[in-house]
Amino acid sequence: RARIEEMAEDYNFFHWHLEFPEVFGENGDGGFDVVLGNPPWERIKIKQSEYFARKAPKIAGASTASKRKEMIKELKEEGDPLYSEYQRAEHFSEALSTYLRESGRYDLTAVGDINTYQVFSGLVRQVIGAEGRAGVIVPSGIATDYYTQDFFNAIVENRELVSLYDFENREQLFHGVHSSYKFSLLTLTGIGAPEYVIDFAFFLTQPEQLSEEERHFTLTREELYTINPNTGTCPTFRTKRDAEITKKLYSPAPVLINESKDKNPWGVSFFRMFNMADDSDLFYTEEELDEEGFELKGNRFKGDGETYLPLYEGKMFSAFESGVADVKVEDENVQRKGQTARLSVEELKDPSRISQPQFWVSEKEVEKSCGERSISSGFSSYKGVTSATNVRTMIAGRLPKSATNNNDPLIFSSENSVRESVLIASLNSFALYYALRNKINAPFIAYFYLKQLPVHPPGRYTPRLLEYIVPRVLELSYTAWDLVAFADDIWSEAASNVQSAIGIQWKNNAQATDGGHRGKTPPEWVEHSDQADEQFPHPPFMWDEERRRLLRAELDALYGHLYGLSHDELD
Repeated sequence: RARIEEMAEDYNFFHWHLEFPEVFGENGDGGFDVVLGNPPWERIKIKQSEYFARKAPKIAGASTASKRKEMIKELKEEGDPLYSEYQRAEHFSEALSTYLRESGRYDLTAVGDINTYQVFSGLVRQVIGAEGRAGVIVPSGIATDYYTQDFFNAIVENRELVSLYDFENREQLFHGVHSSYKFSLLTLTGIGAPEYVIDFAFFLTQPEQLSEEERHFTLTREELYTINPNTGTCPTFRTKRDAEITKKLYSPAPVLINESKDKNPWGVSFFRMFNMADDSDLFYTEEELDEEGFELKGNRFKGDGETYLPLYEGKMFSAFESGVADVKVEDENVQRKGQTARLSVEELKDPSRISQPQFWVSEKEVEKSCGERSISSGFSSYKGVTSATNVRTMIAGRLPKSATNNNDPLIFSSENSVRESVLIASLNSFALYYALRNKINAPFIAYFYLKQLPVHPPGRYTPRLLEYIVPRVLELSYTAWDLVAFADDIWSEAASNVQSAIGIQWKNNAQATDGGHRGKTPPEWVEHSDQADEQFPHPPFMWDEERRRLLRAELDALYGHLYGLSHDELD
């Protein structure tokens, strides 16, 4: 203990590892009675933009990763000592990561892009005595993130997790840490309790709130694995009532993909097309394509038998809406050059006005990236970047044939376009947002979050439900000519009752919007579906704000009913 006190000013896991080997038994034999700590929260991997932010701001602010690499290479050619300093830092980062992964000491926590808090959490678990207790302050990702799932599962399965109390830093409990950062008080025991119920609290902002009973909820192991069967990670409920309602959502609807039981009713798979950093050499600007003699048609560049497709980013589309904003380049903004320029209502009412991106990618490269996946009629996608504090945590929609970045994954299904439109409606339903909001603890919807959402299987949708849902999804989605191929596919694949309902939907839209787009002919750049047997016999639906609000409300109400929610629960 005296030696530990001496090292308190400058401690790290190497000291612990070397000085106290006798307390590192796998079962905690001979370990400490009490372990308390606030270990460091630092990523070991070097991030170039962060490393050079103060040392060389121009390098940090490079518009693409490939340009940043060129600028770093120039440092070497110029003999700048900063290059050697950077190489040493990167080497140490790689060496430390390799040591942690291969030492055999941290098998459950030295995974992914290793953060030091993960390693310390694994270390703390090893040094607790059989009847000891440990309390540490660590990021909440220890219970919710993909790469820490094995550690979390282990402490749940072995009945070691006593409680986990999650805080947001909005009131600056930790100065110098971002206000949105989430951390937890993690309490472990060295020996499992015979009757095992775990105490949780999330979204606290002050320690005093721990005394508020309504903020606490409990989960058994069985309940936890019903909600997150693939990962066993922890949902993040704000209140006890949130926990009860979420449990109810999983009663009528299974998870989208249950990996433990090898069940995937929708035949769903996910795919990321282009990485904004690694693939930036494939991206072309409007100026570059203009100089090469290509002509902009719609939002595609064409010339000499080649086509360059727009690179869609999440800021360009919204729920059910393929294009609601342009990306404008602001060179003076070092950190974020591509800024959102929201289309006006008048622009949204023009079916020929479609979103313009910051970059374009060769159609050949897009098709090469997708391999055997067919995207000729477009594809479904969702915004990967999000937050549990957003009004709508999940935003999904149909995009035309195009390129997308790594933050906006594609969703493929074995079902046809009619049923896939229903899947989009399900993902955009308020009930599903609620389930996701109570799970997510990161600014990105990773696949493991999506796979474990309660989604009604295709067989749940009767002909009458399809007749109700599909026309509404089509009106919300097909408001511009760029999605005509999607409309063609739905019309071609729909049963006669759904076709009739779509026809009525279009007429109602036209009547409510002074004729809508009745009689309008498509621009010359419009490409119909090459998969549909029959083309949709109408131009796009007229954009109408009030109608769209009503249609969204009708779909939300329907899904509230399908999930078996009462009026109070939906409220």
